[in-house]
Amino acid sequence: MIVKLSKEKIDKIFESAKNTNTIEGILELFNTVVPNWDEVDQMNHHPQVHRKTAEYIIGKMKDISKEEDVSKVMMAWVNYGFGCIKENMKEWTVFVDVNKIEYKEG
Repeated sequence: MIVKLSKEKIDKIFESAKNTNTIEGILELFNTVVPNWDEVDQMNHHPQVHRKTAEYIIGKMKDISKEEDVSKVMMAWVNYGFGCIKENMKEWTVFVDVNKIEYKEG
């Protein structure tokens, strides 16, 4: 599944995260692109993005992580963020393999 994720949407997500922390920004990115995010039990892949999209997101994370330990923020992105890099994708889109998402039962 391909989902559009504009610069404006990314900006809005990380502007809101300034009041909390970078991890909240990452979670909101997932909420934006993964169907029924609140019901996900396990993701067996990382959503994939174009290099420019990834670089923009990482820049936004660095902007708001001034108060946080940047190494922890970047480790969170590496472990839980979007995978890269699908050069054949259009910029500002995210590929989510819905077949590799396990949802909670019930």
